[in-house]
Amino acid sequence: MITLEDKTTLLKAAKELGEALKASPEYEQFREAQKVFDADADVQQLVHQYNEVVQQLQRLQQMQQKDEALMTRYRDLNHLIETHPVIHALMNAQKAWKNTAAAANAALTEKLGYDFADMAKAEGGCC
Repeated sequence: MITLEDKTTLLKAAKELGEALKASPEYEQFREAQKVFDADADVQQLVHQYNEVVQQLQRLQQMQQKDEALMTRYRDLNHLIETHPVIHALMNAQKAWKNTAAAANAALTEKLGYDFADMAKAEGGCC
């Protein structure tokens, strides 16, 4: 049976873990890359255009239609997004942050004997 003291200790440890993760260089780099991404009007416009083209292609696909000019536009925008330095920096920072979080989960899983992240997932969802 878990006592009040155990709960207090567990909550304190969880808070300390959260603070340590937030203080990690990977998290800081991710937050900074996200700020740069959010503040860049050109990047926002590029992403907006890309999303619009994707939606148009999805609508055409639902109607079993094709538009080669739209597909060319999609490929061009996709290339611009894949090679844009701000977006590339954000994706790299996000990957590093996810790796850090996964490493923390692995350490907790080993220590606790069960997958901490899996236990924290909301029930009933697909993901």
